[in-house]
Amino acid sequence: MDPEGIAISRRKITLSTSGVVPEIYRTGEEIGVMLAISLHAVRDELRDMLVPINKKYPLKELLEACRKYPSLSNARRITFEYVMLKDVNDSPADARRHPCRDGLPGPVAVRHGRRRLSPWTEVHS
Repeated sequence: MDPEGIAISRRKITLSTSGVVPEIYRTGEEIGVMLAISLHAVRDELRDMLVPINKKYPLKELLEACRKYPSLSNARRITFEYVMLKDVNDSPADARRHPCRDGLPGPVAVRHGRRRLSPWTEVHS
């Protein structure tokens, strides 16, 4: 980071994104902070509705960018943020397809990832 700044370690800074793939690559190369992805769905057709940027950068491209993010390790993991919406994205099938499900092999796995699952909390005004 900038030596004139407030001296916070890159490992203490997390950038959250909905998945602008070119900027994920750029962020990893230029500033190297921790990364959080607002995932919210593991199927393109559903993620297109919940996270509209998915229409431009679908899951396959997003997860590939995550796998290539520089310096991933057990200490530097990507966090996948996932708000659970009852009867929308909370099925057992969706859970099995999550990209950092323990022991998940194959093309959708992100080796150094963690999940942050949050229930939807409706706010009444």
